[in-house]
Amino acid sequence: MPNSAYHRALRQEISSMVDQLDLPELHKQAIRSRWLDQVLWMDQKADQCRRWHYRLRLTTIVGGVILPALVGLTFQVQNNPSLKTWLPIATFGLSQVIAVSAAMEEFCRFGDRWRQYRQTVESLKTEGWQFLQTSGAYAQHEDHVAGYPLFAARVESIITDDVKTYITEMVKQKVKEEEVVQQGVVAARQAAQRMTSSNLLTADRSQAAEFSTGRMRSTGSHPSASASANLTPIRFNGSDSAPSASYPANTVMADTVTASYVPDYGTDQSFTNHAASPVGLMTTAPVALHNSYASASFIPIKAVAGPIESAGMVATPTGTVLNLLYDTILKSRPEPAEQLSDSEKVLVKGGSMYALQACVLGENNHYCVTFSDVGFGLNLQTTWYVYAPHVNVVGKAVDQTNLQRLLEITGKNQGKIRLNVPFFQQVDNLHEPYRTCNTSSCAMVAKFLGAKISGDDDYYQIVQKYGDTTDHNAQTQALAELGVQSTWHTNLDYDELDHSLAAGLPIVIGILHRGPLEQPTGGHMLVVIGKSTNGNYICHDPFGSLLDDYTSDPNQGNGVTYPRSILDRRWLYEGKQSGWGRLFYGNTNVGR
Repeated sequence: MPNSAYHRALRQEISSMVDQLDLPELHKQAIRSRWLDQVLWMDQKADQCRRWHYRLRLTTIVGGVILPALVGLTFQVQNNPSLKTWLPIATFGLSQVIAVSAAMEEFCRFGDRWRQYRQTVESLKTEGWQFLQTSGAYAQHEDHVAGYPLFAARVESIITDDVKTYITEMVKQKVKEEEVVQQGVVAARQAAQRMTSSNLLTADRSQAAEFSTGRMRSTGSHPSASASANLTPIRFNGSDSAPSASYPANTVMADTVTASYVPDYGTDQSFTNHAASPVGLMTTAPVALHNSYASASFIPIKAVAGPIESAGMVATPTGTVLNLLYDTILKSRPEPAEQLSDSEKVLVKGGSMYALQACVLGENNHYCVTFSDVGFGLNLQTTWYVYAPHVNVVGKAVDQTNLQRLLEITGKNQGKIRLNVPFFQQVDNLHEPYRTCNTSSCAMVAKFLGAKISGDDDYYQIVQKYGDTTDHNAQTQALAELGVQSTWHTNLDYDELDHSLAAGLPIVIGILHRGPLEQPTGGHMLVVIGKSTNGNYICHDPFGSLLDDYTSDPNQGNGVTYPRSILDRRWLYEGKQSGWGRLFYGNTNVGR
């Protein structure tokens, strides 16, 4: 094959150049065995993945165009016995080919692997050529012998980063798949719970009245109960009588109360995988309960009222209410959801309201909340973390000490996110001002994460230890020296931007900033620091504003909002999951 011949010629040529270096034979052998072999292997793998990606994608695209035409022809050839027989078979066969091609691409991810291999091999090539020519990071060394230790370390760093990126992407893909499965399971369980509750809420008003005095006859709700079975009464404050005057004035009591069956997880196998959602008393309005308990065949419950059904209803002495603005996830730790196990998170639906005992703004832009009358998860846990921009908290139990920082992070409008990231423009840089967008962008995030640098000029000096300002691997190592963890990716999408912002972390992305939207060109780095209420992204662009083609004051890039329609063409120009960018997970000193 021509490609194999090319690689054989390349190996021979570079081996000859290595032989001419004034290096110990052991070092030469290491260069050939480690660096050169990796370059050739990854280059071949990149070509293979690219060919498979194009084959499968073209098959899917072309087949998708032809298939509707075949379907249409099937209805036009009813009078032709031959075509009437074979066209449906051809249509079915083509549909299967399309489905198989799409499934193979989705499973094997040839496009993602092609981009990853290409990125890594080009980084290795750049490192090798700089070492051979004693340029870039090796210009400060007198000869190849002095520069070899740095070269060996940087090659290993590139290969290690490639492995880390591969593993990270595999884990992220698995997490996404598990989240989809988990959401489906939760939805199914909640639907089953609603059906069960609906079938069991058969008590009439006389039973409700009897319940209000602390007693309730069985309605046969328990699967194993007979019509004459009795339930131990739920007690209020140690009494069989419901309290009447001991609650605050703003406590709302239900005029009609019914009780739903709460299964015993140890005995009722049909509820072994019960929904991870609030369970307990189903009421038409919140009911204030204290020191509640149930019989042995019921889960012991500690204040079990459901969500508040309408605005303004407060059933807690603190008078504090949590309003869920969107579907969100309750977490046992203030970390991105994909980093938590299934037992550490619970999906909850937007539009619900819950009474709180306490609420404090914690780390990573999360509230730490304690529910006053409801528990979540299999253990009915009452204290959780919730992402601040997804909720609205009203009441007296909110800790005000960090309220200003919350406003800086989330913006004054609910649903808007804007991280308090410092802005550095590149045009005033002391060195290479028109090619240091990557350095200025990474410096902004490093400063935000607490790195001890004065600005992007200070950070530039660190980058130069490891390579050129445009070298993403050099940026990774420079950030690591400052104690900032980061990973470079070439397959990002809006989901990754949203997840990172939700974790309180900005993202450095690469766009094509020149030319028309239909045919973008160039190459430029900027920082995504937030998201507007209408779904567009707030950015720190170190070169100015893309919206005026970078013709105005570079400070116009401070907090500029770029519409998704522009990012679609300039960031995701190769389609979904094709965005280049740097993620900063693993850093805990956010905003300090």
